Amino acid sequence: MLGAILGGDQEALTKILNYRSSNKIFAVEDIGTLGLGAGALSRVKDLCTTLGDGRVNINTASSDVLAALPGMDPDTAQRVIEFRKGVDGVEGTEDDFVFAAPEDLAKAPGITPAKTAPVLPLVKVNSNIFRVEAVGSIYKGARIVSNKRIMAVLSRDDNGNVSITSWES
Repeated sequence: MLGAILGGDQEALTKILNYRSSNKIFAVEDIGTLGLGAGALSRVKDLCTTLGDGRVNINTASSDVLAALPGMDPDTAQRVIEFRKGVDGVEGTEDDFVFAAPEDLAKAPGITPAKTAPVLPLVKVNSNIFRVEAVGSIYKGARIVSNKRIMAVLSRDDNGNVSITSWES
């Protein structure tokens, strides 16, 4: 999947995999220190994580992430996104479809079980790691005088307890 996100850049993929195999802690931002240039980092930073079990949640993944999965392409990924939106075509409403099992991918129009077979070991239908971004603005009258962005990564354990894994502002 990382190879697809990197656009088939074998040199970049090899450097990343070699770095990861010899370093216990690996943050996506570390890609910037490998001499691959800003292009490699910009392609992976919003599509990859170093946390969790590595499987993709098909209920929340973007079309770019879905398209990077083996056997998927941008058209198939977009069909999954549209199917998730439900009848009204609006994400985040009551009629949205939630996949109950990875095999449910084949319920999306035009997607067959044969098409989803290579993907099934790489996907899941729930998450325990979440990225939360918030922006606060300070106004003076009708004019914004300052913005503050905060990003946190939250982890949920098996008992449902949530803790902050990382935080940046």
